[in-house]
Amino acid sequence: MTRLLTRMQPTPRARPGTAALLVLTASAGVLLAFGWKEGDPAKAFRNAGRMLLGSAELPAVALPLTATLLGVVHHVVVAFLWGAMLGLASRPFRGVRYLLAALVLSVTFSLLNLWTIPPLFGVGFSVLTSVARAVPFALALTVALLVTPWASGVGE
Repeated sequence: MTRLLTRMQPTPRARPGTAALLVLTASAGVLLAFGWKEGDPAKAFRNAGRMLLGSAELPAVALPLTATLLGVVHHVVVAFLWGAMLGLASRPFRGVRYLLAALVLSVTFSLLNLWTIPPLFGVGFSVLTSVARAVPFALALTVALLVTPWASGVGE
């Protein structure tokens, strides 16, 4: 028995890059689902792009596509960075503590996206508009963080 325990691989450390990709994917999925529910899957991305473009002079025909593409690029960059930070913050924990850290970090990040980040940075007002939207967003991020150690250990 002792021999078996010494040969067992330790639980792999969550890699920030893996967490970043999983958080990016989970958050994009939730935003698409919110949009689908309202009949426009790209709504959150287009609204973010429009806020980023501000008063840019674009032809009316090009505005929706340009705003959507800019919103998608913005989401990819920002969600990747936030995902890496959430992955780093949850990395030291193991077991039940890891579960609690993932949950607390996800809920905190969701509430920041609801109340603090949009007014500070002037973008993201249409991402989370209520606590009812923050809950599935937080749950998706929690699952992404919980899967990160497993996904980080693949191939080791």
